[in-house]
Amino acid sequence: MMAVAAFVTMPSLAAAQAAAPPSTPASATLAPTPQAQAYLDAVRMGDVAAVEQALAAGVAVDTPFRYNRTALSFAADRGHVGVVRLLLAKGANPEATDSFYNQTALAWASQPAQTRRPDHAEVVKLLLAKGAKGAARAFGNAVGADDATMAQVIIDAGGLPPALLNESLAAARKANKAEIAAVLEKAGATMPVVVALTPAQLERYVGTYNDGRQDVVLSIKDGAVVATFGGPPLTLSPRSETGFAVESIPGLTATFAIEGERATSVTIVNQAGEPSVYKRVVK
Repeated sequence: MMAVAAFVTMPSLAAAQAAAPPSTPASATLAPTPQAQAYLDAVRMGDVAAVEQALAAGVAVDTPFRYNRTALSFAADRGHVGVVRLLLAKGANPEATDSFYNQTALAWASQPAQTRRPDHAEVVKLLLAKGAKGAARAFGNAVGADDATMAQVIIDAGGLPPALLNESLAAARKANKAEIAAVLEKAGATMPVVVALTPAQLERYVGTYNDGRQDVVLSIKDGAVVATFGGPPLTLSPRSETGFAVESIPGLTATFAIEGERATSVTIVNQAGEPSVYKRVVK
């Protein structure tokens, strides 16, 4: 769905929904049974009583709909707290992902395609209490959306690494998100230390790298390392001689391997902890 997967927090689901899928598998177009469709309609409307009635009539709580999206996914996206609470109580799987966007209910709740509402924070709280994975990415979505209530909910759930909180504070201050910054400072976040590197050290990273699918071009601009994938440039802020944070995208890191006088590869780790290794292209 996104060419530069390693460098994003999460694609804009609203924008992605506006684009037509590249293909439509037959399994994605199978019409649900009338009972299942009534169940889905009730979920989308937030009608808790009708959802409970459908489940009591035998509709499976995790009935797959188009692209294997489940009722929990739709309810989380819409911020229907009562429906989410009911579905979780009935055994809905919070880790189920759809086959097109590859998003969990927590991802939909933290960056909804529907209009963001205060209820989305409560949905996130319910999902995390049920053990949903992906808190770091959800936190990035909350910070990016300037949703201080949701950010506080995720912090309160625990488990976020201090480095992520610190990088989020830097991003919040840079974007003048005072409320988010206050939440982070209350949680003990401090500004990360930016390591000073000489021009000669920075020059070692300049070049083109490839992970087998796409190039990333690293250059120097205004004394900083900048990464470009063809979209807007991303500034890398040094945290050590070889380790960098990506400015304004908390949790995204770049670590270089150096041999002699230049970097031979860079490993990008996203907020989910997934690494992508880009090797220097030798021309």
